[in-house]
Amino acid sequence: MPELEPEVKVEPTPQTPEAKTFDEAYVKKLRQENAESRIKNKELETSLEQKMSDFQASVLKALGLEPDANKQADKQIAEARTKAQEAETRANQRLLKAEVKSIAAELGLVDADAAFALMDKAGLSIEDDGTVKGVKEALDALLEAKPYLKKQDAAPIGGGASPAGGQNQPPTLQEEYQAAMKAGNLPLAISIKNKMFLAP
Repeated sequence: MPELEPEVKVEPTPQTPEAKTFDEAYVKKLRQENAESRIKNKELETSLEQKMSDFQASVLKALGLEPDANKQADKQIAEARTKAQEAETRANQRLLKAEVKSIAAELGLVDADAAFALMDKAGLSIEDDGTVKGVKEALDALLEAKPYLKKQDAAPIGGGASPAGGQNQPPTLQEEYQAAMKAGNLPLAISIKNKMFLAP
Protein backbone atom coordinates (compact mmCIF):
# COMPACT_ATOMS: atom_id res chain seq x y z
CA MET A 1 0.00 0.00 0.00
CA PRO A 2 1.23 3.26 -0.85
CA GLU A 3 2.11 5.41 2.05
CA LEU A 4 -0.06 8.29 2.67
CA GLU A 5 1.58 11.49 3.31
CA PRO A 6 0.38 13.22 6.38
CA GLU A 7 -1.76 16.13 5.70
CA VAL A 8 0.06 19.34 6.33
CA LYS A 9 -1.94 22.28 7.36
CA VAL A 10 -0.77 25.47 5.93
CA GLU A 11 -1.81 28.48 7.86
CA PRO A 12 -2.36 31.60 5.97
CA THR A 13 0.36 34.14 6.62
CA PRO A 14 -0.99 37.26 8.18
CA GLN A 15 -0.81 40.10 5.91
CA THR A 16 1.26 42.87 7.24
CA PRO A 17 -0.12 46.25 6.60
CA GLU A 18 1.97 48.31 4.43
CA ALA A 19 4.30 50.56 6.34
CA LYS A 20 3.24 54.13 6.10
CA THR A 21 5.76 56.44 4.72
CA PHE A 22 5.98 60.13 5.37
CA ASP A 23 7.51 62.64 3.16
CA GLU A 24 10.81 64.18 4.18
CA ALA A 25 9.41 67.65 4.88
CA TYR A 26 6.92 66.25 7.40
CA VAL A 27 9.64 64.25 9.21
CA LYS A 28 11.90 67.32 9.39
CA LYS A 29 9.04 69.34 10.83
CA LEU A 30 8.39 66.70 13.55
CA ARG A 31 12.08 66.55 14.45
CA GLN A 32 12.23 70.34 14.67
CA GLU A 33 9.19 70.42 16.99
CA ASN A 34 10.73 67.68 19.13
CA ALA A 35 14.02 69.58 19.42
CA GLU A 36 12.19 72.79 20.37
CA SER A 37 10.20 70.89 23.03
CA ARG A 38 13.39 69.44 24.53
CA ILE A 39 15.01 72.89 24.65
CA LYS A 40 11.93 74.44 26.25
CA ASN A 41 11.74 71.58 28.80
CA LYS A 42 15.42 72.10 29.71
CA GLU A 43 14.83 75.86 30.14
CA LEU A 44 11.84 75.16 32.41
CA GLU A 45 13.87 72.71 34.51
CA THR A 46 16.66 75.28 34.88
CA SER A 47 14.16 77.98 35.81
CA LEU A 48 12.50 75.72 38.37
CA GLU A 49 15.86 74.82 39.94
CA GLN A 50 16.74 78.53 40.16
CA LYS A 51 13.39 79.36 41.77
CA MET A 52 13.83 76.52 44.29
CA SER A 53 17.33 77.76 45.10
CA ASP A 54 16.05 81.34 45.54
CA PHE A 55 13.22 80.11 47.77
CA GLN A 56 15.58 78.09 49.95
CA ALA A 57 17.92 81.08 50.24
CA SER A 58 15.03 83.32 51.33
CA VAL A 59 13.93 80.75 53.93
CA LEU A 60 17.49 80.51 55.28
CA LYS A 61 17.78 84.30 55.45
CA ALA A 62 14.45 84.47 57.28
CA LEU A 63 15.92 82.04 59.82
CA GLY A 64 18.96 84.27 60.18
CA LEU A 65 21.34 81.98 58.28
CA GLU A 66 23.61 82.73 55.40
CA PRO A 67 22.94 80.40 52.47
CA ASP A 68 25.87 78.06 51.94
CA ALA A 69 26.23 76.64 48.44
CA ASN A 70 28.32 73.77 49.80
CA LYS A 71 25.53 72.55 52.10
CA GLN A 72 22.06 71.40 51.29
CA ALA A 73 19.26 73.61 52.51
CA ASP A 74 17.76 70.75 54.53
CA LYS A 75 20.98 70.39 56.52
CA GLN A 76 21.17 74.13 57.09
CA ILE A 77 17.56 74.21 58.31
CA ALA A 78 18.24 71.25 60.63
CA GLU A 79 21.29 73.07 62.04
CA ALA A 80 19.19 76.21 62.55
CA ARG A 81 16.51 74.18 64.33
CA THR A 82 19.16 72.65 66.62
CA LYS A 83 20.61 76.09 67.39
CA ALA A 84 17.15 77.46 68.12
CA GLN A 85 16.41 74.59 70.50
CA GLU A 86 19.72 75.15 72.29
CA ALA A 87 18.95 78.87 72.61
CA GLU A 88 15.50 78.10 73.97
CA THR A 89 16.99 75.71 76.53
CA ARG A 90 19.47 78.38 77.68
CA ALA A 91 16.69 80.97 77.91
CA ASN A 92 14.52 78.58 79.92
CA GLN A 93 17.41 77.92 82.33
CA ARG A 94 17.81 81.68 82.83
CA LEU A 95 14.10 82.03 83.51
CA LEU A 96 14.22 79.21 86.04
CA LYS A 97 17.26 80.65 87.82
CA ALA A 98 15.70 84.11 87.99
CA GLU A 99 12.48 82.69 89.40
CA VAL A 100 14.41 80.60 91.95
CA LYS A 101 16.41 83.66 93.06
CA SER A 102 13.24 85.69 93.43
CA ILE A 103 11.35 83.11 95.45
CA ALA A 104 14.48 82.13 97.41
CA ALA A 105 14.74 85.74 98.61
CA GLU A 106 11.09 85.65 99.68
CA LEU A 107 11.60 82.39 101.57
CA GLY A 108 14.83 83.60 103.19
CA LEU A 109 17.20 81.09 101.66
CA VAL A 110 20.92 81.49 102.34
CA ASP A 111 22.11 80.58 98.82
CA ALA A 112 19.78 80.65 95.81
CA ASP A 113 22.38 79.04 93.52
CA ALA A 114 22.77 76.10 95.90
CA ALA A 115 19.00 75.84 96.14
CA PHE A 116 18.75 75.76 92.33
CA ALA A 117 21.35 73.00 92.14
CA LEU A 118 19.75 70.93 94.92
CA MET A 119 16.06 71.33 94.13
CA ASP A 120 13.99 68.74 92.28
CA LYS A 121 13.33 70.21 88.83
CA ALA A 122 10.92 67.48 87.72
CA GLY A 123 7.81 69.47 88.68
CA LEU A 124 8.92 72.70 87.03
CA SER A 125 7.39 73.96 83.83
CA ILE A 126 7.65 77.07 81.70
CA GLU A 127 4.47 78.24 80.03
CA ASP A 128 4.31 79.75 76.55
CA ASP A 129 4.03 83.25 78.02
CA GLY A 130 7.25 82.72 80.01
CA THR A 131 5.74 82.17 83.45
CA VAL A 132 7.45 79.53 85.55
CA LYS A 133 5.32 77.05 87.49
CA GLY A 134 6.29 74.85 90.43
CA VAL A 135 9.31 76.73 91.80
CA LYS A 136 7.76 77.67 95.16
CA GLU A 137 6.62 74.10 95.75
CA ALA A 138 10.05 72.70 94.85
CA LEU A 139 11.82 75.17 97.14
CA ASP A 140 9.41 74.43 99.99
CA ALA A 141 10.16 70.71 99.60
CA LEU A 142 13.89 71.47 99.54
CA LEU A 143 13.65 73.53 102.74
CA GLU A 144 11.80 70.68 104.39
CA ALA A 145 14.59 68.27 103.47
CA LYS A 146 17.46 70.72 104.10
CA PRO A 147 16.41 73.34 106.68
CA TYR A 148 19.96 74.69 107.04
CA LEU A 149 19.46 76.51 103.70
CA LYS A 150 17.11 78.97 105.42
CA LYS A 151 18.57 82.10 107.03
CA GLN A 152 18.40 82.04 110.78
CA ASP A 153 17.07 84.87 112.93
CA ALA A 154 19.77 86.99 114.49
CA ALA A 155 18.99 85.84 118.03
CA PRO A 156 21.97 85.85 120.34
CA ILE A 157 23.51 82.43 120.62
CA GLY A 158 23.38 80.99 124.09
CA GLY A 159 20.92 83.62 125.29
CA GLY A 160 18.52 82.99 128.09
CA ALA A 161 18.91 83.36 131.86
CA SER A 162 22.16 84.78 133.11
CA PRO A 163 24.37 82.45 135.06
CA ALA A 164 24.26 82.30 138.82
CA GLY A 165 25.67 85.31 140.53
CA GLY A 166 24.28 87.65 137.89
CA GLN A 167 27.54 87.81 135.98
CA ASN A 168 27.29 88.08 132.20
CA GLN A 169 29.76 85.47 131.07
CA PRO A 170 30.15 84.66 127.37
CA PRO A 171 28.78 81.24 126.42
CA THR A 172 31.21 78.41 126.04
CA LEU A 173 31.99 76.92 122.62
CA GLN A 174 29.96 73.86 123.58
CA GLU A 175 26.93 76.04 124.40
CA GLU A 176 27.31 77.97 121.12
CA TYR A 177 27.55 74.69 119.22
CA GLN A 178 24.39 73.32 120.85
CA ALA A 179 22.49 76.55 120.19
CA ALA A 180 23.55 76.56 116.52
CA MET A 181 22.47 72.94 116.09
CA LYS A 182 19.16 73.64 117.82
CA ALA A 183 18.57 76.62 115.50
CA GLY A 184 19.39 74.46 112.48
CA ASN A 185 22.31 76.66 111.45
CA LEU A 186 24.62 73.93 110.21
CA PRO A 187 27.33 76.18 108.73
CA LEU A 188 27.71 78.01 112.07
CA ALA A 189 27.67 74.73 113.98
CA ILE A 190 30.46 73.34 111.79
CA SER A 191 32.50 76.49 112.26
CA ILE A 192 32.11 76.29 116.06
CA LYS A 193 32.95 72.59 116.06
CA ASN A 194 36.17 73.35 114.17
CA LYS A 195 37.03 75.97 116.79
CA MET A 196 36.40 73.39 119.52
CA PHE A 197 38.88 70.98 117.97
CA LEU A 198 41.51 73.69 117.57
CA ALA A 199 41.02 75.15 121.06
CA PRO A 200 43.63 74.11 123.69
